[in-house]
Amino acid sequence: MYDMQTSNPIYISKPGPLPENTTTQAPTSPIDKFENGQWVADLATALGQKYAEINAWRNA
Repeated sequence: MYDMQTSNPIYISKPGPLPENTTTQAPTSPIDKFENGQWVADLATALGQKYAEINAWRNA
């Protein structure tokens, strides 16, 4: 199970109803977001992460 908002895995230890905003589909990359029933790449997040990496490298 995965949280649809954070993409973090969720451990279910007891039988019963599943928590809201969860899915059994695993995200395929760290930049994925859950949209329209599936994980898709969040390109805005990817771009922001790449800019941060470049700036950190440049300032090192």
